[in-house]
Amino acid sequence: MNNDIILYISKFVHLQEYNNLSLINKNILKNLKSNIPMHIKTEFAINELLKGGYPITLMYVFDPIKLYKIPIYPKKIYKGFTDYIDYINPTYFINTFIIRGKDEVNRPFISFYYNNKITTLFQRYTDNSTRWVTGGENDFGNRVFVFDLSNIYYFNDPIIKILSELLNN
Repeated sequence: MNNDIILYISKFVHLQEYNNLSLINKNILKNLKSNIPMHIKTEFAINELLKGGYPITLMYVFDPIKLYKIPIYPKKIYKGFTDYIDYINPTYFINTFIIRGKDEVNRPFISFYYNNKITTLFQRYTDNSTRWVTGGENDFGNRVFVFDLSNIYYFNDPIIKILSELLNN
């Protein structure tokens, strides 16, 4: 089969099929690695984020590629007395203003450092991947915001819009 045809076909396949095409020969592998289509990058990022406990609905709010590229805080974050991750400090942000990771009970989080404030969006309960809350300071009177990410109504919430603009732009 002509390599050009395979490269053309690669623009219309899913990640697993793309990986299978890359096994045909070294020349195709080289070409596929240097010209990865955006939909393959997106599918890869979504798969990795899902493995990390981030719900698919979060990727309707945040660009999955940008979310995937956020530095992962290398240690488990310990929760405070309230079960909220609201004590992350500026030293956690090294050359970045957004980090992500997991707390001591394996709940994923995303923390934003902006306007000299830290707001953390995290999974509230270990058994509910779509219930997320904010902790820490924010531009809305430091209130805690609760989001049910299974309900698209929340995607228009002002705090989600601010956080998505910080991450997506």
